[in-house]
Amino acid sequence: MLGSRLKFLSRFLAKAFGHRGLTHSGVMLLLAAVVLKGLMGPESLRGPWGALLLGAGTHIAADLPTGGCQLFAPLSRSRLSLWPYVRTGGIGEIMLLVPILCLLGWAGVSGNGSVPGHVPPTAHHARLRRHVLKDISFSS
Repeated sequence: MLGSRLKFLSRFLAKAFGHRGLTHSGVMLLLAAVVLKGLMGPESLRGPWGALLLGAGTHIAADLPTGGCQLFAPLSRSRLSLWPYVRTGGIGEIMLLVPILCLLGWAGVSGNGSVPGHVPPTAHHARLRRHVLKDISFSS
């Protein structure tokens, strides 16, 4: 989406590094994480920069079944593809995408409990209801 809005940047990167080349490299993603951690400390990976790296990583993972990526660029120019005959928007992508989305949905719903220090939203609602109902008085 960003590439379609910033065509000049997209064309420059594609011409300079190849389509799904260095910009879709797991090695470069790991290097970016190491540099960020070194310059800004480990906490930087838990904020917006970490979210950006996570988004880039999931984008690379999502591109692996649909044509592949040069995952180990610049160390190797070989393209890795997990399912080589899947076309973007085709039936193969749907056959791959639906089970993955179901699995992710199931994992999100049946997680291993809450994160330490995190109060689930239902607890917030229960507290709110309790306080609101306690403060309401009804005329007799």
